[in-house]
Amino acid sequence: MLRKLLLIFLLALSFGAFLFFYPWKKASSQQPILKNRLPVSSIIGETNLLELSSQVSKLLYYYQIPFRDFVDPNIILSQGKKYGLDVQSPFYFFADDSLTKIKNWGGMIQVQDSSKIFPAIDLLRKRTVIIDTTIAKQTVYFAQEFNIYMSYGLDWLLLYQGDSIESVMYSITAATLHKTHPRWKNLTYQSKKNDKVFNVEIQSDQLKEFGVRSALIALSNDSTGLVFNARLNHYDTLTFQIKKNGAALSSQEFTRQMAQLNFDIERLRKDKNHPYRLFINKLSDKINFPIDELLNAWDGQLAFRRGGIEYIQEKYIESVLDDDFNVTEVARTKKVKISGFALYLSSNNLMDGFLTTIQEKGILSKENQKYRLLYSPPLNLKQTDSSVLFYTNKYAPVPESNTQNEIMWTFNYTAVQFFLDSTNSKDLFGRIKIPLKKIISDNLRE
Repeated sequence: MLRKLLLIFLLALSFGAFLFFYPWKKASSQQPILKNRLPVSSIIGETNLLELSSQVSKLLYYYQIPFRDFVDPNIILSQGKKYGLDVQSPFYFFADDSLTKIKNWGGMIQVQDSSKIFPAIDLLRKRTVIIDTTIAKQTVYFAQEFNIYMSYGLDWLLLYQGDSIESVMYSITAATLHKTHPRWKNLTYQSKKNDKVFNVEIQSDQLKEFGVRSALIALSNDSTGLVFNARLNHYDTLTFQIKKNGAALSSQEFTRQMAQLNFDIERLRKDKNHPYRLFINKLSDKINFPIDELLNAWDGQLAFRRGGIEYIQEKYIESVLDDDFNVTEVARTKKVKISGFALYLSSNNLMDGFLTTIQEKGILSKENQKYRLLYSPPLNLKQTDSSVLFYTNKYAPVPESNTQNEIMWTFNYTAVQFFLDSTNSKDLFGRIKIPLKKIISDNLRE
């Protein structure tokens, strides 16, 4: 009897161990999912193709773009099913190295039916040369004409252009289950948090030069343009903080550039080794500008406006002949057309010394009760105990109260707006709004 009980106990113990360890062994043999395979580059991004096409379609229909039907969500969904792609899941993309020139870029998407991909590649062979090769024990297809690499597995598809295909393929094939890179985890978390359809995270050498650890950019749009929502995370404490309730010069019909900013710059004055301060110093050194004196005299508010047509009376000397053919010089005036200009700076009691310094350096010059800042048009100057105002108009513009920190700059007749929304100790939050009317009319319409 005792032997039977011992045998039953051992069998039960063995069965329990089997049940305990088997799921672990089974899980360890499972293949990694798409998120585990994603390569990491300077720029990584995530979007949903269907949601993105839905938003883009509204823009294209608003501007009556000829190929607008090709980005219709229903067409993209049907094409995805045709070639075995899950276009309802996120599309992930990555790129290297430069903010101004994208290179070594690629994208990955979830595959629903891998048996449909090879026929699609065969169909592509009829239109262009496809070269087969093997990297990391995985077949890679190279479309020579387009310099595009393609590879796929049971549940993933890669498209890649660049010179690092080997490292990308090894990264994909060496992935293990449950191991997703922290940057991709954070991007997915931020994407869900901000509820935007297109999200990008950038970590680059160019950003490091400004002390920026990473830039998170989320794209949204309305029917007229694109809005890039941005968060810049810095290694060190910011040298400035955004303040509300500053001064602004109202925009006019033909205003081409304007700015309205209000900062707490106490730390910027003191921290001369911060990357932002070093960048400002580098710019000021080019014209021997006394940046230390300006920061000490400036109280943090700036309002600027440029554009529109104004007329001024300009004196000049003309040589004329009298009745006896003697040359005499006569002072005359003429109406001159100039671009409107106004610059307002809040100030303290050190502003007089700063103005004297830039006059001595030739940055500010005075001619017949008018002033010039380098190559600016002739300016009037109005100074109070708390501000200084340069302007071209006959009458001094009156600064208005403003709560939005904003810069507007016109590029090829497109007014791009830069909004600085808020700051904390290490983060700067802002937006860039780009109207598309001029861009589309120049490039995409029939």
